[in-house]
Amino acid sequence: MPVRTISMRAMQVMVDLVMDLLDRIATEAASILELEGKDTLTLSEVKTGARLALRDGKDGEHSCHHYLEI
Repeated sequence: MPVRTISMRAMQVMVDLVMDLLDRIATEAASILELEGKDTLTLSEVKTGARLALRDGKDGEHSCHHYLEI
């Protein structure tokens, strides 16, 4: 069975993609906290932040839907 590898550049692209998505989720969750006047981040804000960050944008520019297709 052949060994499958990923190049360093491809791995860095994957890391950058994940970091960008996590940053978007954290930014949305922080905005929710600010709007609600809360000090503590809970799972609810993270879930809502993820839904907002991964929403299917109508213009396609702000959509992460294509990342989720298999």
